[in-house]
Amino acid sequence: MNPRSLPGSGSDLKITGTDIRDLAHPIADHHLSAVNQQFILFDYWRILVKRGWVIVCALLLALAGAIISTLRTTPLYRAAGEITIDRENPNPLGLAENGMAIGQSYEDPAVDLATQVRILKSNSLAFLAARKLQVANQMTVPSVSVLTRPGEAVDSSQLEQKRREATAGMFKGGLEVVAIPDTRLVQIGYVSPDPRLAASAVNALIDAYIEQNLSTHFASTSQAADWLSKQIADLQVKTEISEQKLVRYQREHGIVGTDEKQNVITSKLDDLNKSLTEAQADRIQKQAVYELTRSGNPEAISAVAQDPLLQSLQTQRATLDNELAQASVQMGSAYPKVVELKTRIQQLDQAIGLQSKRTLEKIRNDYVGASGREKILLRAFDQQKDAASQLNQNAIEYSLLKRDADSNRRIYDSLTQKLKEAGLTAGLRSSNIHVVDSATTPGAPFTPDTRRNIGIGFLIGLTGGIALAFVLEGLDTTVRTPDQAEAVSFLPSLAVVPLSTNGRFAIYGAPAGVKKIGSNLDANGREEMALLPYTRPNSQIAEAYRGLRTSVLLSLPDAPPKIILVTSPLPQDGKSTTSIATAIVMAQEGRRVLLVDADLRHPSVCKRLGISARAGLTTVLAGYTTPESVIIPSPRLPNLFVLPPGPMSPSPSELLTSARMRQLLTEWRGMFDHVIIDSPPVLAVTDAVRLSIEVDAVLMVIRSSQTTKAALRRASVVLAQVKANVLGIVINGLDLNSADRHYYYYSNARYGAYYVSDQATA
Repeated sequence: MNPRSLPGSGSDLKITGTDIRDLAHPIADHHLSAVNQQFILFDYWRILVKRGWVIVCALLLALAGAIISTLRTTPLYRAAGEITIDRENPNPLGLAENGMAIGQSYEDPAVDLATQVRILKSNSLAFLAARKLQVANQMTVPSVSVLTRPGEAVDSSQLEQKRREATAGMFKGGLEVVAIPDTRLVQIGYVSPDPRLAASAVNALIDAYIEQNLSTHFASTSQAADWLSKQIADLQVKTEISEQKLVRYQREHGIVGTDEKQNVITSKLDDLNKSLTEAQADRIQKQAVYELTRSGNPEAISAVAQDPLLQSLQTQRATLDNELAQASVQMGSAYPKVVELKTRIQQLDQAIGLQSKRTLEKIRNDYVGASGREKILLRAFDQQKDAASQLNQNAIEYSLLKRDADSNRRIYDSLTQKLKEAGLTAGLRSSNIHVVDSATTPGAPFTPDTRRNIGIGFLIGLTGGIALAFVLEGLDTTVRTPDQAEAVSFLPSLAVVPLSTNGRFAIYGAPAGVKKIGSNLDANGREEMALLPYTRPNSQIAEAYRGLRTSVLLSLPDAPPKIILVTSPLPQDGKSTTSIATAIVMAQEGRRVLLVDADLRHPSVCKRLGISARAGLTTVLAGYTTPESVIIPSPRLPNLFVLPPGPMSPSPSELLTSARMRQLLTEWRGMFDHVIIDSPPVLAVTDAVRLSIEVDAVLMVIRSSQTTKAALRRASVVLAQVKANVLGIVINGLDLNSADRHYYYYSNARYGAYYVSDQATA
């Protein structure tokens, strides 16, 4: 059998018609769960279109709720103003020491600004602002009956405290204070049903805050001035005593110009120290040279002393040594020139020795002179150091006394000056709070925001509707499309039969000129769908069954299957309709076809064909009649024969699996080109399962949006376990107008409508 391509995740799964028989139940479930988790964008769009009514309803409900909530909300107005809070100088009198204000705060600016925000939210400031509004008749004070319980006795102080707390709490109910990040700006907002009250509350709070700030500064400055007055009197006495001690000590020790003397002695001591250091370095260098030349080696003396004469003599001797060596080799040692060269070399050696002694003596004298200079400077440095030590000892007490007197005098003079300025500072000090924007009366309400509420309602409705659509889709366990059927069963879809509930079929009977097989109309007056391949051969349904015929005939490479079993997972899936229609389209091609109604529990083939017969398959299997006597030929389709089910049997399963049934199947193989057997559902009874192993091929019929995935999966596994040759699936009743349709099937139906007309006749 040719391999078929089944849908999978990422790539197609290739299996043959017999491979499905080897699939065990756990393996099928494993592959199924993997395939069902693969979604593509088109699947999501299909779900949204299919469940569009859910999304629209949720959207309308959310919008209605948002509109109703907006209409029932009391309008609130918000006014806002901005102020800047600069850093405060914690020293109210500007006292400074070493370039930094005394008591200067090292607090983080962010922390300082947060502190001011808390002050703006305080009860005391809220009460002051509320008092300003009460004076302007823009805010009412809570009454005594509201503040006290019935029969409760409270004194005036407690009542006033409660009134302050209630007033502050009422004012703070609409207050908003926010510090703007990375700035020293603070935004003050107020929300109220009255727009004028909102603006007045913001401005009243700003005014109260500035007044409180100025009052606090004035009080701190006045307090500091009082403290200074007490300290100055003590400092005056202390300064006079320290200056008297300084004069008395200077007179007793005869200290005059201490600073100048100290500068001269220290400077001289520094000069001697530098000279001593240089002398020591010079002595060390010359000592090293002397130690290197004490051996008397002329070459060492010449290398260390750098004597030009000595170096010249050594160069001449080296030249003569070279000449002597060459002459001795060429002429011999007795040659006059060789003797002359030796004499000159001896004279140079004497001159080199004499010059080396002179150089050595000079080096030694330099070393001795450097050593003597070092000793002289060392003695002078020690004497100068003793003089500096003596001067320091005499000036220590004097310096301490002088420093104490100067410090007391400076502090006294500074405090006296600040005290004179304290009165002016308390009254003229500017505030560190500045108003950037004052609050103005808002022209539109702050809340409710109609556009925002409707937008939020739209988003909530859309999101909830989409979520509900996917939830409903997830709860729908039926098989709706060929892709789902193939994914669940691992079987190819052989044909897709569109939904037959067309209004034209219900209104009109069979077209004129079409000869009836049996009854063309069902009990409801609608045209029988199973007969459409005959009554309306150019309809889409007829074309779908002809496509099924092609798939069945080409399913096996050697020869098409002769005996075909048609079954379904559950009742009402359309297996009988498929059996009749398949038999008709095969007979229309000129093939001898036997249609066997083997659903012995609920037969429907003969009823739908308008055939009535008492004998049938059960009587043949029971041995009461022969097959030839009960097979009914079609009067209009000479190649179509029908075998009725016969009377009801108490044991239909045993009859269908009997040896007589197998014998009949063998006989029919030679008598007919194809035998179509309409069997019971697979999951209802075991008849179809037991017959499936005796036939050449099995067709599984399901109904779109009715057959569940679990039923189709179980039916496929049951047939696979008995190794039935299941050709594929026939999807019955697919609504081409539904959002579940795949673009492929939709396109086929749309293109097919161009060539197929339901009103055309054969």
